[in-house]
Amino acid sequence: MLLGLGVLGFSLSFGGDPYYLVAGFGGILLGLGLAAATVHFRLGILITTALTLGAYLVFGTALAVPEASIAGVLPTLDSLRTLLLGVVFAWKDMLTVGVPVGTAGGTLIVPFLSSLLTALAAGLLIWRVKSPYWPLLPVLVLFVTGIAFSTNAGFLTVERGISLTVIAIAWATFRRDALRRSDTRKISVNRLEKDEATARAAKLRRMGTAAAVIAAAVGITAVASPLVTAGDDRRVLRNTIVPPFDPKDYITPLASFRTFVKDKKDDTLFSVKGLPKDARVRLAALDSFNGTNYNMDPNGSGSFSKVGDAKSLNTLADSTGIVPSTNYTLDITIEDYQGYFLPGGSKTTGISFARDGLGAAAGLYFNAGTDTAVTTRASPGATPTRCRWPIPPPWNTGS
Repeated sequence: MLLGLGVLGFSLSFGGDPYYLVAGFGGILLGLGLAAATVHFRLGILITTALTLGAYLVFGTALAVPEASIAGVLPTLDSLRTLLLGVVFAWKDMLTVGVPVGTAGGTLIVPFLSSLLTALAAGLLIWRVKSPYWPLLPVLVLFVTGIAFSTNAGFLTVERGISLTVIAIAWATFRRDALRRSDTRKISVNRLEKDEATARAAKLRRMGTAAAVIAAAVGITAVASPLVTAGDDRRVLRNTIVPPFDPKDYITPLASFRTFVKDKKDDTLFSVKGLPKDARVRLAALDSFNGTNYNMDPNGSGSFSKVGDAKSLNTLADSTGIVPSTNYTLDITIEDYQGYFLPGGSKTTGISFARDGLGAAAGLYFNAGTDTAVTTRASPGATPTRCRWPIPPPWNTGS
């Protein structure tokens, strides 16, 4: 339960996709199972490490990279490669990908691996260290990891904080009494005398102390949590990691305008299905002018984020916070168009690529403020062949 509260911290990063729970709780069960086997069979650190690595590769395919598996379960060379590289790179990828990060590309490795390692450490501390408090350290590590890799908004911050405090104190109290009874039983195994009144008084005193500590912890948490979460946004790792993307490195459609209207005036750049009458397709929004050229201001429209789940872009609501009730889908086929900027509309809620455009999908960046998409994986002349853009009104009617 305590480890599960830490897993819930990843919720907002995955946009509420329940599969992150499968990865996180799967890692918890796997880690506790490995810890139990290590203690039961008295395995050494080298064997335990080897078993952990093997379990990570075998079960990680189904729990962390199901899209690269066979039938969603069996490992493949691609899934094993993603798992091995993910030990190092999945953490950075999750921070540089826009929210929701999606479940593809190894982002699920973060909740799976962090849950696996902290559960293994907690289990070993429970069964090998005679202390009711040390096993809570891995629990706190997982809880903080979920916060650090989340977004500015908190997910059930007060509820999870109170639950963690109450359950941790209750568990530590129970664990301490269980260890004390075990030690007393070993020392007094040959003593038949027992002062029942003294034992009963000691038990009531411990229960009263535990209840007082729990009540104080709940009160402090309830008072402090709103103060901590109110006001400025929370400081998370995502705020300090800047995606390595500079829109000035890519030729804008405006710079290619002369080529489009003169050299390619008789060519079909791309075809669009589903576009309403008199509506226009926009390639980019440029808001910076240096006296000669228009471009994108890195502090304005040039703020792009790496896309994790292209089918669920976080631009559903307009400036009033109202989610449009009617969606339109544009089916765009790229032909002679050459460039990095993807054609689209004004309120994009998702993008999907044809199979031969998956390379472009892997390098997709999106600017929610200007509704502009750029792919770094598509060199000129190699843009995706088909994109699907669900775009609710109002339509962009500017040039």
